[in-house]
Amino acid sequence: MGTTYYMKPIAPAEQNTVRVPAGAVTFGLEMRELNPAHVRAFYRGRPDEEHITAMADRVDSLDDGGPSIHVFGSDDQLEYLRFDCFRNGPHYHYVHPNEEHQVVNEIDPVADGDPFEWALGRLRSRLPEMLREAGGARLANQLDPATVDSAIDRVSELAAKATRPVSSQFG
Repeated sequence: MGTTYYMKPIAPAEQNTVRVPAGAVTFGLEMRELNPAHVRAFYRGRPDEEHITAMADRVDSLDDGGPSIHVFGSDDQLEYLRFDCFRNGPHYHYVHPNEEHQVVNEIDPVADGDPFEWALGRLRSRLPEMLREAGGARLANQLDPATVDSAIDRVSELAAKATRPVSSQFG
């Protein structure tokens, strides 16, 4: 399922991220822009910099953006899931924060509809299962559905008010 990458995803730009508490988890809504310059800046000085830089320069889908929904553990502040509801290449991540890999799956707008609405639907209906897949079983067992639903409503409201993506901290 998905593509496994043995690297961590680019961290959220905190100044562009609104956090919404939801009990055991916290959702982060980030209006994100991604391009090769952002990728190069984030991975600069890391062991896999050369490989990542080469990939960033040849992948057209790295010039993209839109809303991202992050799912963090409220206690540990680690990211477990991310839904990048981008204009051109929507996808989601099982981040596996306690391991050295992530799994990325594409979202098919033709089959799945609007990527943001699809992501909200998965958070409402599959969050415990998805957290377990990402190594967050402890969090999945602590979820309160009413608290999660209320927080998802808030994320949806915030996204509706956002007028455009803002540059990330790496641009």
